[in-house]
Parts: sequence; C-alpha cells; structure tokens
Amino acid sequence: MRILLASDTHGNISDLVDFLGDEEFDLLFFLGDYVRDGIEIAKRLDIPGKIVRGNGDRNVRGFSNDEIFELKGKKMFLTHGHEYGVSFGLDNIYYRAKEIGADYVFFGHTHVPIIERIDQMTIMNPGSASRPRTSDRLKSFGIIELGKELNEEIIKIK
Repeated sequence: MRILLASDTHGNISDLVDFLGDEEFDLLFFLGDYVRDGIEIAKRLDIPGKIVRGNGDRNVRGFSNDEIFELKGKKMFLTHGHEYGVSFGLDNIYYRAKEIGADYVFFGHTHVPIIERIDQMTIMNPGSASRPRTSDRLKSFGIIELGKELNEEIIKIK
C-alpha cells in the first residue's frame, strides 16, 4: 500500500499535484491546514483520504482534530499537532501516542519535515507542500510504503 502524506498546503496544492504527475497512491493522509486542499488532492488522485483539521480549519465541520485507526495491524495516529505543542517539541505528542498505543504518529503544523523513532514508535511530519520553514526553503511531502513494515520517505519539491 502506497500512501501520500501531506500537510499545511494553505490553499495552494498546485506545486504538489504538478510534482506528483502520474504517480499512483492508494491513500492520502492529510494533516490539516486546509481540509479543502486534502479533499481536492484526494479527488484529483482518485484515492480515499484520511483528513484531519488543523488550526487553520477551526470552523470546518465534519472532520476531527485526531484520527486513530488500524491499518495492516499497525495503529496510526493522525493529527495536525498544534494541540500537542509540537512547535516546542515532541514530548506531548509522543506521550499521547504512547497512551493510545500508536505505532505511527503523523502530524503537521511546524512546516518542518522530520522522521523520528522513539522506542518502537515512528513520528513523522511531511513538512509543508506550500510554505516551508526549513533553511533550504524547499516544499515537501511524504510517501509511506506499507507492507510487512512501514517505510517512510520525505520528498522535497524542487
């Protein structure tokens, strides 16, 4: 299973969609800011989406702040991250994920891509596909390959 991981598009999905071209995915994890972008990406790629609200989606109904579900025997925790203070570190999101027994945590908000492994848990932020806050100023997204194990990668849009 191939999963596209995107966040923090803030109304601009054109660079991401253009960069993806004809690549095929089975599922989208969209981690907020803006929900309507996640809906549009899923529609253009003709795939289902798991979409959570971000701090820029406060008035959007029909979506939750967190999604917790199992996929191929692994517990996934999707959130935007602002409610866990991810701008100041990963402690709060880690302890929440540990509390619910998550194997994988996917979040956004900081616009900075990371992949961290703490204990047996993987914590990943794909960065921002429209407004990066990294020193190289490159937009980014993630690709997850889920087979027996989950393999993740951050892709920079050049």
